Amino acid sequence: MNLQDLYAISPQICMIVLGMLLILFDLFFAQKILLRPLVFIGLLGIFLLNVFLWVNIDSNKSIDAFSNSLVLDEFGLFFNCFFIGVVFFIIFISQDYIKSSKAKSEYYSLIIFSATGMMLLTSSMELISFYIALELTTLPIVALVAFNRDIKSSEAGVKFLILSGISSALLLYGMVILFGFTGSTLFDDIANIISQSSISNDKALLFSSILLISGFGFKISAAPFHMWAPDVYDGAPMPITSYLAIASKVAGIAILLRIIYSIFHVNINLIGSWSEILIVLSILSMFLGNLIAIRQTNIKRLIAYSS
Repeated sequence: MNLQDLYAISPQICMIVLGMLLILFDLFFAQKILLRPLVFIGLLGIFLLNVFLWVNIDSNKSIDAFSNSLVLDEFGLFFNCFFIGVVFFIIFISQDYIKSSKAKSEYYSLIIFSATGMMLLTSSMELISFYIALELTTLPIVALVAFNRDIKSSEAGVKFLILSGISSALLLYGMVILFGFTGSTLFDDIANIISQSSISNDKALLFSSILLISGFGFKISAAPFHMWAPDVYDGAPMPITSYLAIASKVAGIAILLRIIYSIFHVNINLIGSWSEILIVLSILSMFLGNLIAIRQTNIKRLIAYSS
């Protein structure tokens, strides 16, 4: 690890530090009223750091870190700014909920840790770092969904945990096949290998693609992988329902774009298969989601279906 590695992930490091500071602040100081301003000041500082990195980075180049596992580029910085903005908004609208909640710093920290995972997701250029970032994104959300600690909230948390595990298993299985076929976990190396004409029609790559798309379908609750969303959204606190509907969906779409344009775009057969499957999922999601949402009387379930 060198200074360039730390420079490339400095926004994520700052987010982790902010989350830890909030927990320590709550532990050592009795004035909880200062937590909220501390969160906003910290997020504003990290947002300005991302803007500074964005202004000073060459649009035609990217900065590789940790042996090309992570990258600092305009794509990742754009989504970093977006996720920080979403966290700022979610914490802003959580004021009434926080007043009625016993745990304050944990609530803030879990949102920040989850957003850190999303920021690492969009910067990942390697399968293992991508999977670890995905789990860092998911596990805090499980706790946030069950934050009310009542029957409905606990049920939603358990459902989200189990189905997240299933989707992660599908992704991991697809990644294992991809690694076994190419012998590398780096996106660039995988792209170079599958671009070879001699392996362009291999069924293993197609099967791996189907597993990856299925896993992503669960993560972004695309039909027909959306069955978990209504109950989870209904049981979660309202600010967390908004967080799931906005940030988690964008994170899933962002890493999907990263993988498509870093790996599969080099193979005309694979990108054609991805396109056909994604078109079907898009049509099903828009048609079924909005059709079922019309009949909902619960605003959370309406958000779940329509999103």
